[in-house]
Amino acid sequence: MKTLSDILTDVNSYIDLTAALPTGTDLSVRTNYAKQAVEEWGSSYRWRQLKNSTDHFATGATISLSTNFRSLIYVPHAGTTEYKEIQPEERHAYSSGDKYCYVLGGVGNYNLIINGLSTSGATLSFDWQRYPSNFATLSSVCEVPDPSFVRLKVISYVLQSRLDPRFQGVEAEAQKTLLNMIGREMNLRPGGISTISRFGSANWRIGKRNGS
Repeated sequence: MKTLSDILTDVNSYIDLTAALPTGTDLSVRTNYAKQAVEEWGSSYRWRQLKNSTDHFATGATISLSTNFRSLIYVPHAGTTEYKEIQPEERHAYSSGDKYCYVLGGVGNYNLIINGLSTSGATLSFDWQRYPSNFATLSSVCEVPDPSFVRLKVISYVLQSRLDPRFQGVEAEAQKTLLNMIGREMNLRPGGISTISRFGSANWRIGKRNGS
């Protein structure tokens, strides 16, 4: 697997014709570009690499979620009882005994609110999407299934900053690579993308998801 160091060396080979890691400002700027590329990848689809599952014994209505929580994938359930996800502002349309859930908070501080949970407690199971770990160090391994997307995006950012018209072709190749990754991911899912969540087909496009 490619590390951040590997990717930046590949970028340097293209941009500066030197197969070496950039230094100084170039290193910090291109590292930031690489992080932006991973963020774009993470927000473009519901990736298996970013899926987590939780079984939580809930005795209260509020469940603290992981600091890298992004969104729910499937309906939380306790046994055969499901708690459908709604938007927080919709809760006033439901009665106190209805079974539903919603997410409150912000990045790094989300809470899952469960309505209609048994007062004796129950084991609540739910799958959720996390944010990418992104590159903490130069030796961090790229989470993107096709690291060439990150390489192409970094090259595109650098060329664009230099007003080099080649950036348009490189950016087009990056988006093609992203689409190919999404296509492969869809083919790995039984029935395609029939499951709808906040990452459902109505809520995303390349590079941006509504609400992200």
